[in-house]
Amino acid sequence: MGFLTTVKETVLGADAEGSDDRRGRTAADAAGANRSGRPSEADFVVTTGRTRAEVLLRLVEERGGRVKQADLVRRTGWSKSTVSRHLGRLEEDGEVDRIPVGRCKVVLLPGESPFGDRSDPGEASRP
Repeated sequence: MGFLTTVKETVLGADAEGSDDRRGRTAADAAGANRSGRPSEADFVVTTGRTRAEVLLRLVEERGGRVKQADLVRRTGWSKSTVSRHLGRLEEDGEVDRIPVGRCKVVLLPGESPFGDRSDPGEASRP
């Protein structure tokens, strides 16, 4: 959680709730937020030193190379569409794989098994 906390504090200021700072502006304003209240990609890079895609990739790595996409949304506080868009770019670049599982997606680093430590469960039932 240290890395994510650091990103949130850097973008939103020490108070991650976005309350007013001493100059009467919200922490999001201080971080260069656009009208939606979220920093633009350029402002995000300037304030954190990383792109959103790099943040997502690091979070997947910290979780052992396998994480639900919904968990990334929850951990970052970003919208579903923002996370999906950046993961899509990472997937196109071969940095991650996304596998649909029911109504959610699992994000994997290349070479990771979607079944965790276990081998493919279908192999056990094959002759």
